[in-house]
Amino acid sequence: HPTVDVSVVRHENLGDLLVACDCVVTYSSTIGLEAASFRRPVIVADPTAAPEYIPSAAEGVGFRVSSAEEFAHVIGAIRAGRAIPSERYAAFQARYAYRQDGLAGFRIADVCDEMVRSPASTGLDGAAGSSRRLT
Repeated sequence: HPTVDVSVVRHENLGDLLVACDCVVTYSSTIGLEAASFRRPVIVADPTAAPEYIPSAAEGVGFRVSSAEEFAHVIGAIRAGRAIPSERYAAFQARYAYRQDGLAGFRIADVCDEMVRSPASTGLDGAAGSSRRLT
């Protein structure tokens, strides 16, 4: 939009960009999850009004836009600091960014060990309706 000063950056380290950016624009990429984890507003550019694959807007950490005018309005709100309350990011992280403690590999290894030792306890023995959440 001609009235909004926006920088588009490509081919850089994603972590560095997330730390430095004001927001992230996506259509259906996992970058929306990562941006919300960095407490950055997510703009879901969606001219087709298709269902969200990553529920950034639905969960309150992003905005869906379908026109240049909506995009300019949301960018203006973000730049003015009127975007997203911090408690929404906390709720989003609790729901979608489960236990960011650097120990996910250990939990996965524990589940794999358990599957090898006792397939019935993991639901991998063919029993219907079995599921397991990593803790």
